[in-house]
Amino acid sequence: MARKSKKRRRRRTLFLGIILLVGLIGYFTYDIINNNQKKLVKLGYSDEEIRIIIDHVSIKDMKVLLNDEYQEDYLEIIKDNNFKQNMMDSYIDYYKKYNDALIKDIVYLINNNIDEPYTKTLSEMINNSDFTLSNIDKYLNYHKQNPKADTVGIILIVNNNIDKPYSNSLVNIIKETYFISSKLDRYIKYQDKNPQLKSNEVVTNINSNLDYNFYTNIQNADVSKKHLILVNKYYKIDKEYTSDNLVSMDLKYTYNFGELDKDTYEAFKKMADDAAKKELYIKGRSAYRAYNTQSYIYTSYLNNYGYVWAENYSARPGHSEHQTGLALDIGSNNSEDLGNFEATPEFKWVKDNAHKYGFILRYPKDKEYITGYSYEPWHYRYVGIDVATKIYELNLTFEEYYAFFLENK
Repeated sequence: MARKSKKRRRRRTLFLGIILLVGLIGYFTYDIINNNQKKLVKLGYSDEEIRIIIDHVSIKDMKVLLNDEYQEDYLEIIKDNNFKQNMMDSYIDYYKKYNDALIKDIVYLINNNIDEPYTKTLSEMINNSDFTLSNIDKYLNYHKQNPKADTVGIILIVNNNIDKPYSNSLVNIIKETYFISSKLDRYIKYQDKNPQLKSNEVVTNINSNLDYNFYTNIQNADVSKKHLILVNKYYKIDKEYTSDNLVSMDLKYTYNFGELDKDTYEAFKKMADDAAKKELYIKGRSAYRAYNTQSYIYTSYLNNYGYVWAENYSARPGHSEHQTGLALDIGSNNSEDLGNFEATPEFKWVKDNAHKYGFILRYPKDKEYITGYSYEPWHYRYVGIDVATKIYELNLTFEEYYAFFLENK
């Protein structure tokens, strides 16, 4: 019993000691706070300002404030959302060096250990939405080498890892939506040769390979892209190429027997059936063509209509989308003459709805200089619903889409 009694006494003594210690700490803490409040009042801080200081600053910060004169800007530093305790002395030192600096800039610079003289350029950099902290030294070095460069341009150039002298044309090109960094040298060279062109025209033309003449710098088409394969005057497919997914078309959907890629055919049937529900009737006129068939057609056009006409309306063999099995010419039931298709209600419906089934108007009006072909309101190409919708909404040619969204990966 005696042992238990001793243990109880020890515990009671320890408990009372803890209470006394806590009380003493509380007393001294209260005393310190009370004294600090009095000192802050003497310095000229209002009750509301003192409350903010006590709620946000550490003992170290408090000493820094008490050893200085009253400054309303110090309150702004403390109220900043990114204010960090125990850094008040660094904030104040920077503030005193550069008292024209924005408070939020001071807090950001100190928090991120950026030990640079405060300038308007530095402020613009750190407040730019594309600013990357890890690039700060590169931004500043580029500015030293190009003192007349604007901040937006500096950040664009550095973020794109471009090591070229500053110019307005360079910045304008980089700003373009469909800018591709790997094509920069071609953009610049093309702009130099064509100073009258706007930056968007330069980017569009280079992305479409228009710095080369048609049928030059020819590359093999990437057949692995399947229904997104690009075949045009710069990309060719082999003479032996044939889609491994060709199916025969029913006469309900074509003027004559023909073949088409299976996915393309299923999409076209659905489009034709939906059009029929609106009493609009469409059929395929020309679908898959073998290499030799295309060669015959091109030669016929060449002999009958001349070189210019043939080049504008017919692809050379190996450069025809028809050989992929993904393209077909569409006409109205009322007329087999494709030249009349644009004047029909069927055309208006197809033009506005083809993307919902995965088709694009492949050779649109006002884009002839890109596609290399005259406007063909009857020629549609299957690329899948998602891609077709994007091309339709962005008003792009397949060349433009291919360069930026597929080739630029």
